[in-house]
Amino acid sequence: METFARIVTGRRSKWVVLLAVLVLAAGLGSFQAKLSTVTKNDSATFLPANADSTAVLTALRTEFDNGRTTPALVVYQDPDGLDDADRAAIAADAEAIAKLPDLAPIASPLAPDAARMGLLSEDGTTAILIAPITAQTIEGIEPAVADMRAITQDASAPGLDVYVSGPAGITVDAVKVFGNIDGTLLIGTTLLILVLLLLIYRSPIVALVPLVVVGVAYAIAGGIVYLVVKALDLPINGQATGILIILMFGAGTDYCIYLVEIGRAHV
Repeated sequence: METFARIVTGRRSKWVVLLAVLVLAAGLGSFQAKLSTVTKNDSATFLPANADSTAVLTALRTEFDNGRTTPALVVYQDPDGLDDADRAAIAADAEAIAKLPDLAPIASPLAPDAARMGLLSEDGTTAILIAPITAQTIEGIEPAVADMRAITQDASAPGLDVYVSGPAGITVDAVKVFGNIDGTLLIGTTLLILVLLLLIYRSPIVALVPLVVVGVAYAIAGGIVYLVVKALDLPINGQATGILIILMFGAGTDYCIYLVEIGRAHV
C-alpha cells in the first residue's frame, strides 16, 4: 500500500491520476444517470431460482390460469352504507374497467353471488371489484392501474371512497417509490454529510472536498455498474442502487476524513 500511495501521490503522477479520474467521471457520468432504467423490481428477477417465493411464483404462472394474472382490487367504501348512487357508480366503473386492455374477466361486487364470494361486506358498507391484469411486466401493469384509478376517481359518488390496491396497485406504488429513492437518498445523504462536516471542522473547504471526491467516485462506480448490467443482462433492483449510494458516501467520506486527519497531523 505504501508503494501504491507513493505512485499515485508523486509530484507528477498525482496530476496524471487526477486527470484520469476526471476523464473517467466525464465518460461514465452519463451512464450512471441511466442506472435507474435497467433496474427491475419484480422479485422473481433477483431472488434465487430455488427460493420458496420464486418457486411458488413460477408454479402459479405456469400451472394456473389465475396465476398468470396480477389482480387489482378496487375497494369501495361508504360508512353510511352503499346506496343506489354508490351502486350506480360501481356499475359504471365496472363497465368501463371491463373494457380496458390486458384484463381477464372481472369480478363485480354487484353480481348475484358477490356476498358469497366475499366481495360485499356483511354490513353493506364495503365492496370489492377484482380486475385481474394479464400483463406480466410492470410496463403493462402500471398503465392498467393508472387507467383504473382515473376511471374510479372521475365517476365516484359523493360520500363514496374508492381505492385501487391489491397486488397490482402495491406493485406499481412500490416501483414508483424505488424509482425515486436514488435521488432522495442522494440529496438526503449529501445534506447530512455536509452539515456534519461543517459542524465538526467548521471549514467549508474540508466539508466540500469529501463530497466532491465521493460524487466523482459515485459517477464512475454507477457508470461501471450500468455498463456491466447492460452487457451481461444482470438483474438489479432499486434497493441495490440505493445501497450503492449509501456505501459510496459512507466509505468515501470516512477515507477522506482519514486522509484529512493524516494531513493535519503532519502539518
